[in-house]
Amino acid sequence: MKIRLALSLALLSSLVLNSCKSGSSVTDPVITPVVTHGTPTPVGTAIGSPTSATIDASGGSVLSTDGRLEVIIPAGALSTATVLSIQPVTNEAPGGAGVGFSLTPNGQQFTKAVTLRFHYDSSDCAGSDINALAVATQKDDHIWYSFNT
Repeated sequence: MKIRLALSLALLSSLVLNSCKSGSSVTDPVITPVVTHGTPTPVGTAIGSPTSATIDASGGSVLSTDGRLEVIIPAGALSTATVLSIQPVTNEAPGGAGVGFSLTPNGQQFTKAVTLRFHYDSSDCAGSDINALAVATQKDDHIWYSFNT
């Protein structure tokens, strides 16, 4: 299965998928967009420094500078050494909270599913119904897409 990381992909670090416990992850490679927030917004502006790692055919991972987002690449997902980066960006998602992330290189193809793991704590869930928390991406059309996992 090929999964694409797009430059305009902005993941919301304080939004989570399942429950409020540290280190939750979603490994199901079949994630389909179910809701669009139809008004285009600007792409987030870079804040802080990116984190980068060169990942080759043996696999590896890259962790954002704040430790909130981890991209895990399994062995065999890449055929050549590739520099993958996580850049913190301003969160331009309607109703979004926390920092967003831009993942590069734009258009990267993987031959195996990658894992996006969000690290968070109970303060990220304060004042929210856990069922209302989600992850969203902003595609090239600048529209936000929420995910149903």
